[in-house]
Amino acid sequence: RHFDAKIWEEIHRAHRQGHDAFLLLIDVDKFKEYNDQYGHPRGDQLLQTLGRVLTRCIRTNVDWAFRFGGDEFSVILAQIAWEQAMGTGRRIMEKYAEHEFSTTSLSVGVARFVRRQGNSWQDDVADLIERADKAMYQAKHEGRNKIVADNESSRDVS
Repeated sequence: RHFDAKIWEEIHRAHRQGHDAFLLLIDVDKFKEYNDQYGHPRGDQLLQTLGRVLTRCIRTNVDWAFRFGGDEFSVILAQIAWEQAMGTGRRIMEKYAEHEFSTTSLSVGVARFVRRQGNSWQDDVADLIERADKAMYQAKHEGRNKIVADNESSRDVS
């Protein structure tokens, strides 16, 4: 998968250059209900529109958006501060909402890459994905249509 190759590339670049890197995991709330009510062609349209929203809300050739599976998407943000990562997530939610896809909304989880001494790169990347995933599910659990950063994303961890 292109995501797997790109996350390794961006994480290593950020670490080497001393920059932060963030991962956003984005899930379409109530997508199954939308698909059931309006049909799969309209569901496909929704997903394509979200893909366009993502590419318009991120920096070309700096940040990267991917379909992560089903109705989930991921965004890798490089050379960016925590406040900017959160702002990107909010902008994605706002631009998506402008399309008014019935009762759907977005739940967004945000995690910052943390390199831990003694861990392998593979463990740290897996940890990044897991923390973003947990934050996304926390957003869903807290009522959907939210952005949640994991606890380590806003800390000053070196």
